Amino acid sequence: MNIHIDSSASPLARALSTLLSSAAAAALLWAMPAPARGAIYLTETDNSGTNGSIGEFTNEGAPVGTGTLIPSGVGYPTGLALSGPNLLVSDYHDGRILEYNATTGAPVGSGMLVTGLTNPYGIAVSGGHLFVADSFTGVVGEYNLNGTVVNPSLITGLAGARDIVESGGHLFITIYGNNGKIVEYNLDGTQVGAGPLVSGLLFPVGLAASGDGAHLFVVTNLDSRVYEFDSSTGLQVPSFSLVTLHNPEGITMSGDTLFVTSAGNSAPGAGALSEYILDPSLATVTSSMPSVITGLNSPLDVAVDNFAPVPEPSTWAWGLALIGGLALPRVRRRSVNA
Repeated sequence: MNIHIDSSASPLARALSTLLSSAAAAALLWAMPAPARGAIYLTETDNSGTNGSIGEFTNEGAPVGTGTLIPSGVGYPTGLALSGPNLLVSDYHDGRILEYNATTGAPVGSGMLVTGLTNPYGIAVSGGHLFVADSFTGVVGEYNLNGTVVNPSLITGLAGARDIVESGGHLFITIYGNNGKIVEYNLDGTQVGAGPLVSGLLFPVGLAASGDGAHLFVVTNLDSRVYEFDSSTGLQVPSFSLVTLHNPEGITMSGDTLFVTSAGNSAPGAGALSEYILDPSLATVTSSMPSVITGLNSPLDVAVDNFAPVPEPSTWAWGLALIGGLALPRVRRRSVNA
């Protein structure tokens, strides 16, 4: 945009002209669509199980760059959680929680947020705290987001703990086994109720909560299903039925969409991410998009960046630009005639 400001104009007119030109340019920039951001993060494991990586994809499933945010060095990644601009990764093999910049993939500090764990699996971030479920020791530890310890044994006695989510001030944890469970605890580590919230599941792994906290979605590995439960009563939602692809593992929810990973890398449907859109009540699946992302190496977890969508060009933005463009010639003419 070429804008000429008449040097013979009065100071007030020149100031007004400059203001209008700046407003018009800013409005036009605001009206332009912003570039797409990466939104979906996925763990991948190598054949040795000791040198995994993290993939990054857009909302539509297209790779961001090469599709690999962190190419190596994450051991055996089993859990993901977003913490502000950073991505946290649980390394099951080396007993640590790693931290990276979610945009560049660069380590934050040393890259090692928490060390000295045994087999950390699921992780959850809530209220400035990090909760880590250790599958081998059956312990849930609590840490500050700078890695300092709050309570390394907040909850104990949960052998086989897999995934963990926080919702409504409560922690929900899956317990792996042929009589698998979902257990519920307060944030201070005290159990809610006398027993598990849900029992009788066939090897439950991934767990997700709806945005309002009223619904829990759990992946059962053995029968390749996703079940839905009321988070208050533990009752199953009978209208919800979802049979997934090969060997489902990780799950997360964003809005009305479930994201489910399929582990492995060679069987039909393995090494993929699928998406399922639910109705407004979150009681039934209205649209299935299996294998939106394929070619992954045994993805065990998924995280979705819940950033606000890019706004469409607004009427006021275009209007401000138009007003600025029309007003500038008039300011110049009046300045010349002054």
